[in-house]
Amino acid sequence: QNKDHETEEWQKSFSSQLTALQKERSDLLQLLRDMDSGKESTLSDNLPGPLKKQSLRQVQDDLVARIEELDHLYKMLTQRQIELQHCEAERRHIEQLCLLKDETEMQLMKQKRLMEEQLSEIEFHLRERETFLMEEKTRLLHELTESNFRQSNMVLEFRQNTVQELPTEDVPQPSSLENSKLSMFESTIPFQHQSLLTEAKVLNTRDAEHQHLEAIKRLRAKL
Repeated sequence: QNKDHETEEWQKSFSSQLTALQKERSDLLQLLRDMDSGKESTLSDNLPGPLKKQSLRQVQDDLVARIEELDHLYKMLTQRQIELQHCEAERRHIEQLCLLKDETEMQLMKQKRLMEEQLSEIEFHLRERETFLMEEKTRLLHELTESNFRQSNMVLEFRQNTVQELPTEDVPQPSSLENSKLSMFESTIPFQHQSLLTEAKVLNTRDAEHQHLEAIKRLRAKL
């Protein structure tokens, strides 16, 4: 608003100066026309004090010079007025750009806050999903461990039952393929249950030795 007021004052000042120059130029031209028409008495009355003592030719030359000076000043003022109007237009354009820039920055800040909120929400859901997957992984590993442990117990129990049901001389020895399969199965048992597997093997060996001794005793009794 202050800039608009200053611009308005400058325009008024330029207009006043141009009006004054135009009036003075018109008055001087009228004096020249009077001089040309021979109205010396009227001319003498209208001349300023310093010019009344000069010769008519000199006065005429001074008037022409003054008119040329006024024309030059008028052109200068007109050019300054055009420049002022151009500057005013540029100022208004810059103000509009600044307003647009401010609005754009506000819009960008709003979009930034919205994106940050969306990212926070996405991160929250990702953390929830990650926690759920970790819990599910732990549960599945626990179930797998228990399943492997149960399977190992079932295999050992089956072998013990088979040895107990057959005479010592008829107990089949595991083939290399069976031993290989058993080794592969034992390798799938988790580390924390390896001690249980070792203990089961020891018990199985002891049972086999006991069964072997019992079979020998039965054979001796028959003989």
